[in-house]
Amino acid sequence: MNRLIRIVFVLMASIATASGAALAQEPAKPWTDSADFGLVLTTGNSKNFNVSLTNKFIYTWTQADLTIDAVALRTESTTRTLVNDTAANTVTATETDTVTSEMYALGGKYTHKIREAFYWYVNAGWASNKPAGIDSRYGAGGGLGYHIFKTEVQTLAVEFGVDYTDETQTSGFSDSYAGARGFLGYLYNISKTSSFTEDLTLLENLSDTSDLRVRSVSALTAGLSQKLALKVSLTMLYDNQPVVIDVQPVLPATQVAQFEYDSLTRF
Repeated sequence: MNRLIRIVFVLMASIATASGAALAQEPAKPWTDSADFGLVLTTGNSKNFNVSLTNKFIYTWTQADLTIDAVALRTESTTRTLVNDTAANTVTATETDTVTSEMYALGGKYTHKIREAFYWYVNAGWASNKPAGIDSRYGAGGGLGYHIFKTEVQTLAVEFGVDYTDETQTSGFSDSYAGARGFLGYLYNISKTSSFTEDLTLLENLSDTSDLRVRSVSALTAGLSQKLALKVSLTMLYDNQPVVIDVQPVLPATQVAQFEYDSLTRF
């Protein structure tokens, strides 16, 4: 068929099951769970597949709470190569699928109140971001936190602590190091059904202070019903020392070039 056909389907929803959104006659639950799902499909002369899934589970006690986060992101692109066979008077099309973005992460955090506004925490997690050169990265740590202010409208918290990272790159190189962690968390309740959040995390390699990593997650959520909400978010991952790999020459030669991955990832 010679006519161009392109179908674009976009689905982005956040399904939240929380005590604040429960029916009035239901008793308050000690746990909440929210899931975000995004899907983009494009077909026609070009094909793209993008899927993202996040889940946040929180269990709350009187003086403590446990948070478990999971993230999955995968993007595939299909490129078409045309070859003109003049002898056979035909054109051959070859399609190649390439993964352009792939990231998975799982983490847990436990916080316990010391006294009003002060708390301590421990956390642990795993992440994989192969397009950025990270095959697997394990981390664990702990520290202290303080709520600068906490009202029904706004909440601002800061945390300082130490952590330990064990990292394996896609090239096979591995490294382990102790680090310092800083965190800033902000919540603004725009209305009863909508809110804005910003989570900013800084990780400093104590063995190499120029190796600084930053993670920023900004999100705007608007409730559509008791259990359904629309969410728009932006995540930025910055690495001051991105992974560097050796690239072998195509032709026989002794010189090996080096390729540096991008320091900033956005999704």
